[in-house]
Amino acid sequence: ARGEPVSMGAPPWTCTVCHSSQRTRGWRCPFRHRYCRDCMVRWAESAGVPTCPHEGCGYRLGEHDLEDLRVSGPRLEAFRAVRLEEGLAALQENGDSQLMVFRCPGAGCGAAVVLGAGEARRRWSCACGSPPACTGCGVSPYHYHAKCAEVQPLRARWLAWLQGGREAYKGLERRACREATAQQKALREALERHSELEHDEEWKAANCRLCPKCRSAVEKVNGCNTIVCGQNTHGGNRQPGCGHRFNWKEAKPYKASAGTTPRPSPSAQHSLARRGAISGRGVRHLFTECSLCGSGGKCILGPRFRCIHCQSFSVCAKCEPRLAEEHEEGHVFEIMFEDELDWSKIGVPLPRGIRARIRRRASHLVPDLAATGDGGGEGEDGVEGSSHAQTGRKRRANEGAGLEGVVRGQKRGKYMLELPDGAGTRHVAPELLQPLLTQKQAESLLSKGIAVANTATGSGSGGAASSGGGAASGGGGGGGGGVASSSGAGAAPSRA
Repeated sequence: ARGEPVSMGAPPWTCTVCHSSQRTRGWRCPFRHRYCRDCMVRWAESAGVPTCPHEGCGYRLGEHDLEDLRVSGPRLEAFRAVRLEEGLAALQENGDSQLMVFRCPGAGCGAAVVLGAGEARRRWSCACGSPPACTGCGVSPYHYHAKCAEVQPLRARWLAWLQGGREAYKGLERRACREATAQQKALREALERHSELEHDEEWKAANCRLCPKCRSAVEKVNGCNTIVCGQNTHGGNRQPGCGHRFNWKEAKPYKASAGTTPRPSPSAQHSLARRGAISGRGVRHLFTECSLCGSGGKCILGPRFRCIHCQSFSVCAKCEPRLAEEHEEGHVFEIMFEDELDWSKIGVPLPRGIRARIRRRASHLVPDLAATGDGGGEGEDGVEGSSHAQTGRKRRANEGAGLEGVVRGQKRGKYMLELPDGAGTRHVAPELLQPLLTQKQAESLLSKGIAVANTATGSGSGGAASSGGGAASGGGGGGGGGVASSSGAGAAPSRA
């Protein structure tokens, strides 16, 4: 120790601070500047980072020097803390360093951890007791279910939901349902009218011929083959016609022309997509029960609210208002209108015949309530649409988000999604298709695995049957005599 006496025969020396003659070892720096222990202890206790007292000497005392001088315990701990802060500051100032310093966000806590510059974010708990923080962005409490860049947008959306967004969502849902119902009703009525027109046209094709002069449809009820357009051959029963006389056998047959089958307009498809995208209607969040009500032992149906700060805590829309009183304050919830399970990554193909919906986007970020159903696309093309009017026309990735249909197989790596009411077929990338499955159906698909893949890709011969599209034929047309005229023709039958 520095205060121990020197060996016998060693000459005494003088401390240049207190000028006392010394026979102890004292303390000596590498440059041979020597001082007694008492002077050095007082110097070390008074200076934050003690150096050699000799003027012009830049030697800084290290931890081993203070231990050798036997300074007090608190002083030694304070010295260690100062040296640690200096080291951390040097790391932070070095822009080329492969290390980074993360400090505890707790008030008054100076604890820190050194991480690799490319190290993935992780949950870090400090001994001071502050909530665990994310080493990537410093947010506390730690976020399990969101990337660092997503935390603030999710927080903003959650606050917007709490400050009127809930009511706005319900209003949008009701409006979307009304629009979709009205569009579906109009389409059904148009299909019924078209079906009646097809029946009439088929009947006229079988029973009428065209007047050579005015091209009106004329029916021969009975009698000879001499026909007068617009009246019976021997007079009477006058109806609209040009009065031209012709031979029935020489007249050209009437050709049925009912026009194309009514298809949903772009606005109708937009309403249907809007309804699905807004409400999350029919979406089951597979293998996830409500953490408050248990969902009756089933998975959450409809919108799901997932806490990004808890490892496993989600609630259904019915229980969401209870969060203010039954969950930790300050936690942010992600509002999920689509199931996060990506079947394309699992490697299980979707079989034919199941209902599915086009996702808003491949990743499951929450759609902005103000822009829900706007049809704006982003990213690469993932959906191709085809109909009788337009075939192979590429659409932007989320233009059809929310549209539902039936899976009719795969073609060139995309699913063929047949839309209802004769709205055509969409070719959808696997990552953009969300099957509307029950939990039992999902469990069955996952358990079958390869068997399901063989079923989905098997070479079946049957083509896809239209679900509600086209006009049904059959039934009584325009029989029983009388006049059956084409649209705008108004031709009357002539009697021989």
